[in-house]
Amino acid sequence: MKKSLAIVCVATLFSACGGGGGGGGGGGAFPLFPAPAPAPAPSPAPDPAADTTPLSVVAFVPTASDEVPRDTEISATLNKALLASTVTDSNLRITRAGAAVPGSLSYDAASRKVSFAPAKALDLLARYTVTAGTGLKDLAGNSLAAEKSWSFRTADGTWEAPHQLEPVTAAAGHAVTAQDGQGNTVVVWASQPVGSAFEIRTAVQSAGGGWGSVSRLSTPGNYNALLPQVRFDSQGNGLAIWMQLGSADAEVWSSRFAKGTGWQTPVRLDRTINTGYGASLAVDADGNAFAVWGKRETQYGTSDIWAARFTSAGGWQAPVRLGSSANIGTYDQAEQPQVAVDAAGNAYVLWVQRTSDTPVWVARYQAGSGWQPAVSLGAARLGDPYAPRLAVSSSGQVMALWNTFVPSGSWYRFDLWWSALATTGGSWTSPALLENDDAGDATNQALVADSGGNFHAIWQQYASEYRSDLVHRSYTPGSGWSTVTTVSTTNGTYYNNRLPSLVADRNGNLMAMWGVYQSGYGGAEEGTFARRYAAGEGWRTTLRVGATGGAPAISTSLDVQADGTIGATWMEPAEYRSDGPIFSARFK
Repeated sequence: MKKSLAIVCVATLFSACGGGGGGGGGGGAFPLFPAPAPAPAPSPAPDPAADTTPLSVVAFVPTASDEVPRDTEISATLNKALLASTVTDSNLRITRAGAAVPGSLSYDAASRKVSFAPAKALDLLARYTVTAGTGLKDLAGNSLAAEKSWSFRTADGTWEAPHQLEPVTAAAGHAVTAQDGQGNTVVVWASQPVGSAFEIRTAVQSAGGGWGSVSRLSTPGNYNALLPQVRFDSQGNGLAIWMQLGSADAEVWSSRFAKGTGWQTPVRLDRTINTGYGASLAVDADGNAFAVWGKRETQYGTSDIWAARFTSAGGWQAPVRLGSSANIGTYDQAEQPQVAVDAAGNAYVLWVQRTSDTPVWVARYQAGSGWQPAVSLGAARLGDPYAPRLAVSSSGQVMALWNTFVPSGSWYRFDLWWSALATTGGSWTSPALLENDDAGDATNQALVADSGGNFHAIWQQYASEYRSDLVHRSYTPGSGWSTVTTVSTTNGTYYNNRLPSLVADRNGNLMAMWGVYQSGYGGAEEGTFARRYAAGEGWRTTLRVGATGGAPAISTSLDVQADGTIGATWMEPAEYRSDGPIFSARFK
């Protein structure tokens, strides 16, 4: 009875709570047990940590520090992607001697590499510095902790095989070479066609290496055209001057080379009684020039130095006299002038007066003002002065060299003297001996200034009648001259190392060139040679430039392009002759 009642109560409870049974109606249902509470919402994810890792250079090219090819890749690889807008010339700098190298930058995001493409091939034997600056930033704005720099030096050039401009049978001489600033080599020389007078000839080697045909530069006539000089500006325009010698008189002539047009009709600059010496020419980077020469106006009169200035806008101006009656004695002869021009357009002219008590003189052209009165260098008269040489540095300092022909026992000897002008408008130093070797002559000197403001002299030093070596000294402002270094390497009792040329490039490197003659022997050790001076290193191995078996050179000439490429021209005379075939070669 109690069990049945319990079942009825449970059934009644379900009926009341669930409203089961008949369709329709009934009260609202509710669950027997309460629904579970909803799960709490998830916590938001934390913000990612900010990127504060510094930017860094993880690789750079070139990795070598020396002998790097001139067409090398130049690049820097970073540890992270860069903000492209920070890849600028100021944030990745490529410099040579402190000056920016022209070129363009590119950035490859996939490799995180910044590359630099130079506008032109890099210089020969030059040191370059690459600097990644702190202005480079990654995508998060991080920069280099400090600048990163590395440097390298490019490889040097080699001599090409010589090219013959005149045949072995030619009567030619005094060849000169010039680089036109556009990669071309221009050679000018004197040549005598069979049955005719000497004429001035010229030929051009293109930047690509090919030679154009030989052409005549001087106008034909009944005179000998000799002693040419040629120079170019940085834009590819040039000037040549030469002497046209008659039986009693001489004329100074010039022709201009216009870029894209070629040589123009020659013009006469002046006429003089034949003095036996050539004119000198200097051209500045803007195409302005100075020509100087010795002039005697009567057969038995004195001679003085005259000059003409050329401007790219107006051509040659009328010649002017540089000396005066105050410094030209009754029987004096002013001669052998040399001219050089500085970066500001100022010119200096050095000459000698062989019978004067003050035998060495200088005149200065001041840009914007004109010629200043000539001044004596104060050289005491120890003998006949001869062969003045002049060079001007990039900082405006000037160096002068000259010989004196002095008594030496029962004979005479050539000594070598120098004087320097340290500051524009200052005073020249008292003349002093550059060499103290009284055993023999010091002659055939060459003088150049390098890009660092130093001067270099090389000359032929005789040890005996049959032996001469080439020696070198350098002059550093504030320190003076270095000790003597022997440059020639084929030396001995009967070896005559002779007639050197010297050139300096804008990176402080030198190239010397000369002929080696073995007196009375000939043989394989004779010929034409060159030797390189590497800045900060010294003289390198001597190299043969002329063909093996070729005659030793005379009338050597060197000139250099801005990138360090060198053009050389020389004449190889037959035995006991002073003329012969003309050769040219390029060092690149």
